[in-house]
Amino acid sequence: MKKNIKVLIHSKLLLLAFIFVGLSGHAQVIMFDDFNYSGNTDPQLASFNKWQIINGVSGPPEGATYSRNNVAFITDPNDSANKLMTLKTTVNGQSKAVTHSRIESSYEYFEGTYASRVYLSDESFATKDANIQTFFTIVSSSLAQDGAKYSE
Repeated sequence: MKKNIKVLIHSKLLLLAFIFVGLSGHAQVIMFDDFNYSGNTDPQLASFNKWQIINGVSGPPEGATYSRNNVAFITDPNDSANKLMTLKTTVNGQSKAVTHSRIESSYEYFEGTYASRVYLSDESFATKDANIQTFFTIVSSSLAQDGAKYSE
């Protein structure tokens, strides 16, 4: 039996807004996204903020399977003009059958102020290890090689 673990990320309420100073330290830039997309194949995802939904074998963990189908944009039940982005992981009890979800941007962020609203569901699921839900920022491995630019 498959168990679905869902994380609802409120879009307009979420208003993922990052204020940061670029790596060069010369310019202040504001990045904003309300995640109000029509679906996981919406061309605006790639053109606006360079979002990429990971699909196929990736990491972490090494060799993990990620599915584009685990990322969805649904109509907010409390506001039909708003969208919610949902990220889901499917599990059937075996680590080889787990499919993950991840959305990321190729932009590198470092110093500055980050602000976001994320709703992590406390809905109980019958899982052996309980719910594990996270939201984080981390630099790419190319920047991680330089300890002065590493950030997570």
